[in-house]
Amino acid sequence: MSLVIEDPAKIDDQTRQITLHPTEGFNLTLGIEFVANSGATNHLDQIPDDHSKLERPLRIGEDVYWLTVEGGDDDTVIVSLRSADEQDAPGDKALQAAAGIVNRRFFMDVDMAKVEKTLEADKYGKELLTRFYPARPANYPSAWEALIKSVVHMQIYTGLAAKLDDYLCRKYG
Repeated sequence: MSLVIEDPAKIDDQTRQITLHPTEGFNLTLGIEFVANSGATNHLDQIPDDHSKLERPLRIGEDVYWLTVEGGDDDTVIVSLRSADEQDAPGDKALQAAAGIVNRRFFMDVDMAKVEKTLEADKYGKELLTRFYPARPANYPSAWEALIKSVVHMQIYTGLAAKLDDYLCRKYG
């Protein structure tokens, strides 16, 4: 089993989208809820209260896009990329890169049947299945953001941590 990616579609002059077909058992709402509650977010992530989608700026190479990840029909995931004003719609390489980033963030290609079988082996695993299945782990958007968040959160003074976080976001996006 693996993630299936449908051909990209052009929405308007600046926006293209791609449809992802995750492995069986994937639930985007649970995935986004896990991201929101796990702390694997920063203030660039925009998640509504119903956990129906995730939006954020996304840098791919030298270009910055607006990424939207939301559920489609039949457990599909719609990944939309919008270019900045007055720029052409993202190309296929940018869409493929965004699909890869979203997949890594939500582990959409994990065979959950194998995970379930492994966890059923002991009492603790069964408890995890009862509480969290079919939720999947969530990653930070990138290794850079995980590192920055770790450094910022190690600061003794919360005021300094907040200033450092704001500065780094303004400086590097």
